[in-house]
Amino acid sequence: THGFHMAFTAVISLAAYQTVIAIAHNSTTLDFWGGILVSSAQVVLLVPLLSLPFIFGGIKSKRLRSEIPSTDKLLPTPGQSPFSHSPHNHSPRSRSPHGQRQQQQQNLPPESLPLLASPPGEEQHLDLPDMTLGQCLGGLNFWLLLFIHLVCTGAGLTLLNNVNQMVIALDDAGSDSKPSRVVYVSIFSIANCLGRLMSGYFPDKLMHRRRVARTIPLIIVTLLTLTAALLNAFSDLDLLNGAAFLSGFAFGGAQGLTPSVTSELFGLRNFASNYSALQLGPALGSYLLATLLAGTVYQRGIDRHGDKSNTCYGADCFRLTFEVIAVLAGIAVILSFVLWQRTRADYGTIIEQQVSERQRRGIRAEFRGGQEILETFIRENRMLESLLGQGRALVGNLQSSLGQLPEKTQQDAPELIHTVDELSALVDQANVLLPHYSELRRRYKLLPSLRPGD
Repeated sequence: THGFHMAFTAVISLAAYQTVIAIAHNSTTLDFWGGILVSSAQVVLLVPLLSLPFIFGGIKSKRLRSEIPSTDKLLPTPGQSPFSHSPHNHSPRSRSPHGQRQQQQQNLPPESLPLLASPPGEEQHLDLPDMTLGQCLGGLNFWLLLFIHLVCTGAGLTLLNNVNQMVIALDDAGSDSKPSRVVYVSIFSIANCLGRLMSGYFPDKLMHRRRVARTIPLIIVTLLTLTAALLNAFSDLDLLNGAAFLSGFAFGGAQGLTPSVTSELFGLRNFASNYSALQLGPALGSYLLATLLAGTVYQRGIDRHGDKSNTCYGADCFRLTFEVIAVLAGIAVILSFVLWQRTRADYGTIIEQQVSERQRRGIRAEFRGGQEILETFIRENRMLESLLGQGRALVGNLQSSLGQLPEKTQQDAPELIHTVDELSALVDQANVLLPHYSELRRRYKLLPSLRPGD
C-alpha cells in the first residue's frame, strides 16, 4: 500500500510538473542553464519512482514461503527425539502433494494469491453477473456504455489527431508566428495519464468508503467531455492549452472507467470478449468524429475561404466539428444518467456484498489468529504429553531401583528418596494440566469453518 501511494504521488507530481513546463515552453524559450535546471528538476522527481524496486524489495525479491510453519515440521521426526512415539506425530511425506500445496497456500500472505482468485478454502462472495457477449448485445446497458465510450474517446481523438491543423487555423489566420504543436500533444498525453490514474483510484475510494456507484464518475467524465468540446469549439491559441488538458483528462478518465464498469455490470467470466466489443467505441469514434466529421468540416472551410493552398485558416475550420461533438457529449451525459438509474440497484447490491465481504475477511483474520494460538497450544500439549510420559517412566525406574536397594542403603540416602518423591509429585501435578489441554484441543476441533453466509 505504501509503495502504491508513493508511486501514485510521484507520477502525479511528475505529470503536473511536465504540464507546467510544457505550457511555459510554449510561451517562452529557455536558455542553456534554464534547460539544465528544468532537466535536473525532472530527474529529482523521477528518483522516488525509480527507487521503488529498491525500497520495497522488488530487486531482491525472494521466493514466497509459508509464513506459518506446518505442525508436522515443528514436531520431531522418528529417530530424532523421544517424542517420536507420540500418536500425533506424522511424517510430512504421508500427506498428499495436493494437501501440502493447499496447506502452504493457506499460509501465504494475501498479496501472493492470484488476482481474481479467492484464498484457498474460501469462495468469492461477490454475486457479479455472468453475461456472454450475446447477452450483452441484447441488453440496453451495453449500448449505452458503448455510446458513452465512443463519444468520450472520439472527442479526445479528434483533438489529438487534428491539433496540428487546429494550431495553424487558429494562428491568426496564417500569421508568421509558429507555436509549438508538440506542446499541445504533450499536455494532452499528460492529462490522459492523470485521467487514467484518477479514474481508477478515486472511484474505488468513493465506492468503498462513500458507497458511490462507479457510474457517477462516468457522468462526471461525460460532463468534462462536453465542457472540453465547447472549449475547443470557441477557443483560441491562448485557451487551447486548457482545452487540450481537459480533453486529455476526459479521454483518460473514460479509458480508465470503462473496464471497471464492464466487469461490474457484465461479469468477469466473459470480460475479455465483452470489453473487446466495447473497444469498438474508440475505433468508431476515431473514424466518425476525428476523420470523417473533422475532415469534411475542414474541407468545406477550405472551399468557403477559397484557399488554394489546401490549408484552412480561421476559427470556423473546426468550430462546427466540436459543436457536433458537444451535442453528442450532451446526449452522452443524459445517457450516463440513464445508465446510472438503470444500474442503481445492481451497484447497491455490489456495494453491500463488498461491505459484507470485508466484514467476513475481518472475522476470518481474527478466526485465523485464534487458530494459530490454539495450534500452538496443541503442539505444546503434545510435547507435554511426551515429557510427562518420559517423566513417569523415569520416576518409575528410579522408584524401582530404590526398591531394589538394601534397606540400610535406603536409610543412608534420605535425600535421594526425597528428591524422587518430589519428582513424582511434580509429575502428578503436571498430569492435572493434561485434562485442561485435552479439553482445549477438543473444543478446537469443534470450531466450525467459516463458510459463505457465516
